[in-house]
Amino acid sequence: MKNKVMLNFPADRANNPVTYDLVKKFDLRINILRASINYNMKGSLLMDIEGSSENFARALEYLEKEGIDADFVHPIITIDTDSCVDCGLCTSVCASRALTVQNQELNLNLFKSAV
Repeated sequence: MKNKVMLNFPADRANNPVTYDLVKKFDLRINILRASINYNMKGSLLMDIEGSSENFARALEYLEKEGIDADFVHPIITIDTDSCVDCGLCTSVCASRALTVQNQELNLNLFKSAV
């Protein structure tokens, strides 16, 4: 089982060795895709997590007990060209940073290699 997950750390948990615990305690394979963690400040971590369903479920329980939010990132991003007005609002919440707006053209672009 492989999932793309965004972890959000509150300030008091940003110094904990969470990825180490996920590997050692739950036998999960971790691939960090993007991280923004600062000492004593909130942080975020986007990663692929691979392992058995049972270990993954136990790891999610652990994260919840530690006060760390774990959100699944849908691996398929599409642009609804009929509804999109190229405002760029979606780029601010795109965890994988696959969506960008070209400054000069103000057109929304999807970089599939980032997904």
